[in-house]
Amino acid sequence: MNERPMHTSEDPGPAGQRPDDLQNLLTRRLGGALLASGDTRSMLAAALAALKDVTGCALLGIVAEEKEEGVLLIELAAPVTPKELHDFESRLLHAHQRASGRSLDRSRLRQERNGFATEDGLGGERTTLAEFPIAIADTVIGMIAIAGCRETLPDANRLAAVRHVAGLLAVALQAAANLRDLAAHDPLTGAYNRRHLENELQRAWQFSSRYKTAMAVMMMDIDLFKDINDQWGHRAGDVLLKDVVNTLRAGIRATDTLARFGGDEFVIILPQANEAEALVLARRLLEAIRGRSFAIGPSTVSVTMSIGIAVHDPLQPLPDWEELLHRADQALFRSKKFGRNNALVWRAGAMEPAEPDATPTTAADSKGRILALDDEEYILMVLRRLLENQGYTVDCAQTLSEAREQLKKSRAAYDLLLCDLWLPDGDGLDLLRLAHELDPSIVSLVITGQATTDNAINALRQGAYDFIQKPVIPDTLLAAVDRALRFRKLTMENKRYRDYLEDMVRAKHSEVTQALDEIKKAYEFSLETMVAMLDAREFETGRHSVRVRDLTLVLARRMGLQGAELEEIGRGALLHDIGKIGIPDSILLKPGKLTEDEWMIMRKHPEIGYRFLKNSAFLETAAGIVLSHHERWDGEGYPHRLRGEAINLGARIFAVIDAYDAMRSPRVYKHAVTTEAAVAEVLAESGRQFDPNVVSAFQQCIQELEQTGRWSATASISPAG
Repeated sequence: MNERPMHTSEDPGPAGQRPDDLQNLLTRRLGGALLASGDTRSMLAAALAALKDVTGCALLGIVAEEKEEGVLLIELAAPVTPKELHDFESRLLHAHQRASGRSLDRSRLRQERNGFATEDGLGGERTTLAEFPIAIADTVIGMIAIAGCRETLPDANRLAAVRHVAGLLAVALQAAANLRDLAAHDPLTGAYNRRHLENELQRAWQFSSRYKTAMAVMMMDIDLFKDINDQWGHRAGDVLLKDVVNTLRAGIRATDTLARFGGDEFVIILPQANEAEALVLARRLLEAIRGRSFAIGPSTVSVTMSIGIAVHDPLQPLPDWEELLHRADQALFRSKKFGRNNALVWRAGAMEPAEPDATPTTAADSKGRILALDDEEYILMVLRRLLENQGYTVDCAQTLSEAREQLKKSRAAYDLLLCDLWLPDGDGLDLLRLAHELDPSIVSLVITGQATTDNAINALRQGAYDFIQKPVIPDTLLAAVDRALRFRKLTMENKRYRDYLEDMVRAKHSEVTQALDEIKKAYEFSLETMVAMLDAREFETGRHSVRVRDLTLVLARRMGLQGAELEEIGRGALLHDIGKIGIPDSILLKPGKLTEDEWMIMRKHPEIGYRFLKNSAFLETAAGIVLSHHERWDGEGYPHRLRGEAINLGARIFAVIDAYDAMRSPRVYKHAVTTEAAVAEVLAESGRQFDPNVVSAFQQCIQELEQTGRWSATASISPAG
């Protein structure tokens, strides 16, 4: 309802500056410096420089948290003794611990001091310390402290300016932390992304090399993930990836790093882990994945994973961490070749499965693995001897049921199936169908004494590669087996190449999507930070623009809006007052009433905001909301005196929220209105200032609005019917 803050204090500060003038000057100068800073240390240094100019104190300090570490900057603007400096630092850190409930480890505290301690000090007992928490909502993330003699401490106006600096710094630190977190995570799964993985790998590698400790890298992917995408769609595949990440995250150590490498491939860094510890974790993760069903929409699926492990032994150093990752990738490839659902450790030479029940696809000295099915034992004996003499590995079965069990037990383990058509317990064509269901890459040769045209056609229709008549001529059989296995090899290579191309396309698509998501989120963070600076310029508390954005989304959802339309309304609400950037400080921050000419200028801020945003396709809808957010349902609003549904729907929704928030929020010039009084005022304006349909939806979500707004409620209200 009220468009600008009103200030009660009209006493000029030091050097002829009013307190609001001083804080506005700090906002303009420090705001830009904070946004341009690339890291926490630079932000603290910019804030410290501003504090030095404002306070004129002998000692100034800032401490702020950054991940598990902290940053401490001290400015000695006047002579202090070593004891006074030590006491000041201790009191600053203690004040941060007391306010935040967290202590900073001095060994992980980056400290910088500008100036030197001397024998001349501040005066011992006459030293006074003032503390100012750096906080977002109820969370303290840092502390500012200033110290000096009682006679030289800043007056109340300049102390208020220090609090203002603490507020600006809190907004900037939070925005920077959000951007860092965004840049490090995969937007789909929440796991770390590849860029962060490589940084962490390098850090772990350097630690391992410097302190001569082992480390391991585990690369894994979901078996037959492409089949799930093909059968259920990529949205189901995305749901599965998220659930798999949650399962993996629950199974690893707190010190391990889980990252998405690309597609359905993941990497886990295990600092200070040897081979035995890596294998224990691998088996635990394999069991966790295959031991549960994953929900994908209305259905559930069971999946398995293949894992490749590489271990860095400092006594046998590798050239770099990239070689370690490459070895894990090689081990993963072999793990999938050995039948999937197992883990292998990279070793020079042969790699064997870590899972005891995993059956290798081919023996190290075998040209291929063959399953031969015939009801005559003598023929099987001849086939085995003939093929094994040529370097093949041969398993035999005399019945259809026996062959079925061997195929199921050794799924994806056979390269070639030799099958008779007529068997005591069934038709050999049934086995061909089963073999291709279990492993489409298997090649089948039919051997039969009933070499009719119909039998040959039926066998080829069931996927048989060739048809051989009994009695078998050895050279003919060996030539057919060789052709069949060459065909299989060519088919597998083509499939691998096709899968590789699809993975590349999927990875590129994922990278582009991720980049767009990151740009979008970075844009949102930048908008929130810019708006927070605008709020600070007008001395708003409680992150006004973000709060009304969240409240607008509550009401918009109640009216059935969703998806992109909901997001665009949220942006419009967030940026509703962006046009005030173009309003002169002499008007925007004027402590008294505005003249009619000044009101004419103030009422231009919706059009200024619209011109500011309209050329961005990303903000085109938001620009329409900004332009119309002061229009009224009865046509008495501004700037275009629009009436009824000619007003942008988002603007109609926001108008109710803006009015309600203005009444429920305390200001320096007024107390907050009770819930009942604010609701009554909104209802009274239905059909005049507000859209009746929006007011009706507003009545249905008052409790949710109160919970989201987190105003200090002085009265309760029952939900509207």
